[in-house]
Amino acid sequence: MRPAAKRNWGEVSRLFLRICTNTSGHIHSSRLKDVELAAERVLSDKHEVVALDRRRNAAREAARALEAAAAKDWRGDGGKAWVAMGGANCFIKMPVAGAKEMLRKGNML
Repeated sequence: MRPAAKRNWGEVSRLFLRICTNTSGHIHSSRLKDVELAAERVLSDKHEVVALDRRRNAAREAARALEAAAAKDWRGDGGKAWVAMGGANCFIKMPVAGAKEMLRKGNML
């Protein structure tokens, strides 16, 4: 059998029907419900992983932007940068070193 990523939809639907039918060919609604619930859990987990990955990438971009800003400023990490707080509704000017530390403490890096 080929890996799941290589299967076409026809194979998937045949496999699904084979799982959900009994020996006489009738579809068990309880099995169908179990398979659908398992699929929902898999999809929700996948969406959560994607959301967490986006958040991690955004934090990495922010850290890189802070490093670039510190490199341009003659004060280095002693300079200040604008940081979005609370879902980007509030901007605060804070030291670059403090902003980097805040990203590290938030376990986003």
